[in-house]
Amino acid sequence: MSLTEQELSPTSTNTAHLQVQDNCAVITLHNPPVNGLGMELRQAISKHLIWAEEQSKIECVILIGANGVFCAGADIRQMNTPKYWTSPRTIELAAQIDTMSKPVVALMSGIAMGGGLELSLGCHHRIAMHDTQIAQPEIKLGLLPGGGGILRLPRLIGLENAIEMLLNGETIDGNKAYSFGLIDEVVPKGEENELLNRGLTFAKKIVSAGQPLRRTRDIHINNSSAQGTIASFRKKIKPNDGMAPVVILDCIEASLKTSFEEGTRLSNDATQLLMQSQESAALRYLFFIQRQASKLPARKNTSQDETIKIEQILAQPIKNKSIKVHLCGRVPQDWLTSAQSNGFEINVVDSDFNANLEIFANDLALRIYTNSSIVEILYSMDSIESEELARLVKWVKKMQKIPILSQSKRSALVTSLLNCLTESTLLTNATPSDTAIKEISQWGLGEFLTYVRQANVQNLSSFQQNKKVISTSIKADEIIDDLINALCRMSNELVSRQEIGEVAGLDLIAILEMGFPKIKGGPNFYRSNKDKTR
Repeated sequence: MSLTEQELSPTSTNTAHLQVQDNCAVITLHNPPVNGLGMELRQAISKHLIWAEEQSKIECVILIGANGVFCAGADIRQMNTPKYWTSPRTIELAAQIDTMSKPVVALMSGIAMGGGLELSLGCHHRIAMHDTQIAQPEIKLGLLPGGGGILRLPRLIGLENAIEMLLNGETIDGNKAYSFGLIDEVVPKGEENELLNRGLTFAKKIVSAGQPLRRTRDIHINNSSAQGTIASFRKKIKPNDGMAPVVILDCIEASLKTSFEEGTRLSNDATQLLMQSQESAALRYLFFIQRQASKLPARKNTSQDETIKIEQILAQPIKNKSIKVHLCGRVPQDWLTSAQSNGFEINVVDSDFNANLEIFANDLALRIYTNSSIVEILYSMDSIESEELARLVKWVKKMQKIPILSQSKRSALVTSLLNCLTESTLLTNATPSDTAIKEISQWGLGEFLTYVRQANVQNLSSFQQNKKVISTSIKADEIIDDLINALCRMSNELVSRQEIGEVAGLDLIAILEMGFPKIKGGPNFYRSNKDKTR
């Protein structure tokens, strides 16, 4: 017997919809664009689960995402805010699902990452599309999976596979997840529209068979070789990896020796520790500025502080014309092919991304960086609100590059950052003590210094002449401050010269191109936060 609309109405919400099909409660996550687990969605899911548990006619529950996406995880905007910590948190929601008396099946499509994956781990069964992107990427934000993933993932796929996923944060697809034992069924290509039907059939079979519920928390972990496995992963941790991998391994190791409830407490404590750390704040900053890098600067001659959104411009009718773009740097062949099909006429100026482009003062141009995914997009103020610039930014993103808007026609922005370091104590004939060098490397500047030295030797003719002799007793913290202060001064100068809109883009260049440690958030972010704590 099906339930009536009147019986369903008390559980209606804006973020999660409930329907009943063949006595199965289908809860659809609906929080566009990626069904992020903000406070409102978590509360809505919990409300639906309570309702389904109380209804004698309901035999099973299905969780599915709207618009082809299961759930991309926590709402980053709510991280470290009261909403993030408001009950039910994801770890509480997964526990609520785990303890349901009726089978709960997660149907995963599109994206199932972070808290979204953890939500599914609390379910008794999982079905995924073949191409679902599945991951626990929290480590990329200096965090651990705070929704129970650190406890449930090892129980489902084994300790080694789980640690690998937790420490690299990379995605696997539905087929790989099936081979790990993470999901029960994979829906093959060509049957995208069958996900819900497959889920309903699967759930009804479980009910008909009267199978006992498979609660993830009750799965035994074979930890006979756990110490050796964890120790091998500890050896791979590098200084620039920060504290998150250490805390994750510590938490896993401790949870293996205690109850699931105590493991939950350890996970909560570790989550709070990492979320309040400067490293996580720096990585979250990096996440946001990579998104913001593709936004156009503020309108010229306007009192409004709003930035122009590319989507607003592209919503207008597109003119059917070819856009000429000058380009310097090493150009992959697929770029030239893609450019033509996307309406761009490419003029390759030089293989050196640092070439002088002043003769193209009023035209659009690109600098393809050598060491990273950064592409400088050079524009004139006359083109700032143009459809051409918006289309170029969109195309660069389509090529999986990070666009940084620039008006530095004479040379690349990274060269200005390098030039300001020619007088640095680290680039002189004098050599700091072995202790200082070791401390500088432990701080995370090893890769950065290698890049700076190589770039200066290759590109700066005045490098040898500008060296000076200093005391070899100089300390590591003095050297680090010297470098960061120089980079911050140059960053502010570039902004004042309007060669770039804000210093955040220069932090991206320092991190992604030059190798400045991600966990410090870039020189400007680091200096700003250090000044606040003084």
